[in-house]
Amino acid sequence: MPNPIRVLIVDDTPKTVANLRRLLGFEDDIEVVGSATTAAAGLDEARKLEPNVLLMDVNLPDLDGIRATELVTQQLPLVSVVLVSVQEDKEYRRRALQAGAREYLLKPFTADELVGTIRQVHEQDERKQAGGPSTQPKPRKPAAEGGQASVAVEAAPADGFDMMATAQLPAIRLPTPPPPVMLAPETTAPLLQEIRAMRPAPAAPAPPPAAPIVEPALADEKPPELALPVRRSETGVVTVIFSGKGGVGKSIIAVNLAAALIQETGGAVALVDLDLQFGDLSVLLGLDPAGTIADVARAYPRVDATFLGELMPEAPGGIRVLAAPLSPEIADMVSAEHVRHTLTVLKDTFDHVVVDCSPHLDDVALEAIECADKLILVTDLNIPAIKDAKLVFKLFEHLNVSRESVHLVLNRADAPADVTVTQLEANLKCPVSVRIPSQGKLVLQSIQKGVPFVQLFPEAEISLKMRELVGCLVPLAGAKGPSAQKSAKKRFWARPNAS
Repeated sequence: MPNPIRVLIVDDTPKTVANLRRLLGFEDDIEVVGSATTAAAGLDEARKLEPNVLLMDVNLPDLDGIRATELVTQQLPLVSVVLVSVQEDKEYRRRALQAGAREYLLKPFTADELVGTIRQVHEQDERKQAGGPSTQPKPRKPAAEGGQASVAVEAAPADGFDMMATAQLPAIRLPTPPPPVMLAPETTAPLLQEIRAMRPAPAAPAPPPAAPIVEPALADEKPPELALPVRRSETGVVTVIFSGKGGVGKSIIAVNLAAALIQETGGAVALVDLDLQFGDLSVLLGLDPAGTIADVARAYPRVDATFLGELMPEAPGGIRVLAAPLSPEIADMVSAEHVRHTLTVLKDTFDHVVVDCSPHLDDVALEAIECADKLILVTDLNIPAIKDAKLVFKLFEHLNVSRESVHLVLNRADAPADVTVTQLEANLKCPVSVRIPSQGKLVLQSIQKGVPFVQLFPEAEISLKMRELVGCLVPLAGAKGPSAQKSAKKRFWARPNAS
C-alpha cells in the first residue's frame, strides 16, 4: 500500500480540529500527523513533520491565512496549502490562489468534498514530481553589447526549474519560488477526459520527419546544440487575432495560423489563449495542460522562459501552447500586467507569438492589442459581425493603431449572404487581406482529431488561404518551406553557451 497522505491541520478552534481528525480518520490513505492553533505554530509544525497537505483556516489569531499561505509556499515549497474559509467571495478566493493556496475550500463542506480535495491536491503534486526535468524555450540571442543582459535564476531543485540549463550562465540567487499551482477543478478534468475519449484515433497522413530525438543532458554535460530558425527580426513578432463577435472562427484561425507559420518559416511559434473564461485552444489541439496562464499570475513577477516552459505543452506541428485557465472564475487572477510580462518573455524567445483574444474588451484584451506588432481582425458577411468589426476599427483609431498593421480576414467568404465583399470593404473602409472559404467538413475533422487542418489537408483550399495569411505577416519569398521544421525547432531546455 502506498504511503498515506500526511495532513497537518491549522485551526484555532479545538472542536473543529477534533471534527476534522474524526472525518479524516476513516480514510486509509490519509494520516493526520499533527495540528496547531496559530499560523506561527503551524509553520513550525510543518517544518518538523513535513506534511504533504496543510489544511489551514483563513482566520487565525496571529496572522491571516492568506499571509500564512505565502510564508508556507516560500519556505516550504513541497507543502501544499488548502485554505478553508466561510467567505464566499471571488476576490478573496483570487487572493488565496495568488498567495499559493492549491485549493480554496468553502465552509460548510461534506466529508467527501474534504477528502476529495486533499486527494486531488496530492495527486497533482505526485504527477508534477514524477514528470522529471521539463523543457524550456531557447532564448533567441545573447544580450546585445551595451543592452540589457539576461539573468539566469539559480534555484533549488524542488522549485521545478532546470538547473542544467543555467549552469553556464551568470547567476544570482533569489528566494526559492513556490511551485506552479495546478489549477484543475474537479468539474473540468472529467470533461477534458470525455472530450479526448470522443476524439477518434489519429489517421492523419504521415507527418514530416521529426527532428532527431535528443536525450536530456546529464548534470555534468552541456545541453546539445540545436539548429536555430533563420531570424527575420531581432525579436519575435506578436500577432493578435481579434473579433468583435464570437462564432466567426477566430480560434480555428489562430490554431492554423500558428501551425502554418511553423510550416512556412521553420521558426519557433507560441500560441497564447487569452479568452480567459472560455478559451478552447487546448481542446482544439487535444491537450491536457499541466498549467495555464493563471499560474503565471500566481508566480508573477518570477516568470521567465524557464517557468513558461513548465506550463506550455507541445501541440501537433510543434506549437507551444499557453492555455487559458481551466475554470471561468479563475480568469480574474490574470491582469494586464501579467499579460504584458508574459508576451514580452515569449517575444524574446519565439519567432512568432500568436494570441487568441476574447471578444470581450477588457484590460487584458486591450493590453494584448497594445503589445501587438500585427493585428488580424476576423469577420464574416453577417450583418452583426460587420457591425462589430466597424466598432473594432473605431477602437483601433482611439488606440492609435496603425491601419498598416491590421489585416482584415473574411471567414466563410463563399457562404451565401446578402452582403458582398465589395460592400463589406466599403463599409469598413479597409480591404480584405485574405478570404477563407467555408469548408466545414474539413474543419470538423480537424477539430475531432485535435490536429490543425493545415497539417491534415495541406493541399485543401482553406489551407492554401492560411498560407496566404502567413504571407501577410512574413514575406514568403524569404521564408523556408516545411522542411525547415526538421532541424530548426527550438527546445525549451536548450540555451546558448556562455560567452
